[in-house]
Amino acid sequence: MQRHVFSNLVEFGLIDEYNPLEIKDSLGLFRRGDRAQIPLLNKYFKDHRNERTLISLESLIGWNPAIWKERLAMNREAFPRDTTILITIREPGSFMRSCFQQKWHSGHIVPPEDYFLSHKDYDRARLTARYQIDEIFGVDDMNYRQIISDYANAFPKVVVVPTKKVNDLQFLNEIGLSPSAEQIEQLQEKIVRGSRENRAFSQTAMKLTQSRERFLNGLGLKSLSSLDHDHRKRFLSRQTKLSHPSLLTRVVRRGLTLFRLPRWRWLMHNVVDRIWPYKPYSLPPEIVRGRHFSENRRFVEEVQSLPQGIAVFER
Repeated sequence: MQRHVFSNLVEFGLIDEYNPLEIKDSLGLFRRGDRAQIPLLNKYFKDHRNERTLISLESLIGWNPAIWKERLAMNREAFPRDTTILITIREPGSFMRSCFQQKWHSGHIVPPEDYFLSHKDYDRARLTARYQIDEIFGVDDMNYRQIISDYANAFPKVVVVPTKKVNDLQFLNEIGLSPSAEQIEQLQEKIVRGSRENRAFSQTAMKLTQSRERFLNGLGLKSLSSLDHDHRKRFLSRQTKLSHPSLLTRVVRRGLTLFRLPRWRWLMHNVVDRIWPYKPYSLPPEIVRGRHFSENRRFVEEVQSLPQGIAVFER
């Protein structure tokens, strides 16, 4: 939705700004403990109060349910009190699978039983794991109804959209936008194309990735993950005073990539999952799914059964 819907709304004249870079950087530093960003964020939103600005980042709420309330408290500080909140929800099993596969896509290869943790195991693991960046997933804290209620109490309007209803784009009207029928059609075409491009690893690709990781571990190696220090340092280099490679070094590295073997993720998506019949990955049945799993499923079904398939909470 970010890439194929929101990024086109400025071009259509429906909003003025989408994910301004200075706001993304400030929010990123604030999440990492830099409270000096709060007055900068407040000033930005005050100076742009007459503009329609859309911010859409997964990190605003986080994938790990154990930090959802912590992120809500941060969002209350970062955003104006009259902000409209849009939350997408998906079937809980599908959400868990998506979070887990995203970690594997980024090179963070861990067994599902070490990623999905009950409250008791999570409290132990959080002492050493970097839970703020979703190295682990607290299943017992995944409570859709509660977190949405918390947001509805914190902000004047909260719009909840199940992923199965996203393609209808009815939620755009609820967040104050009024796209034409032609614009809706164009956006829906982009969504369909995007869903084909952004497909998760198949069952076969996941098994191959697991076998590769076991082989590397046997040699005392592991996959380089986006959570590793070198990657995070490069990510933060434009936001902080951390040293980063010179222009010459970056040019040389870019040239060397021409002679590198294709990345593993590219091979899985563009070779394995095109040669072998595509079968979606399934999480092992024995993993813990959390005390609210069934209630979360019922909540998604309740919202989908509403007249427009979306829920709106206003006060």
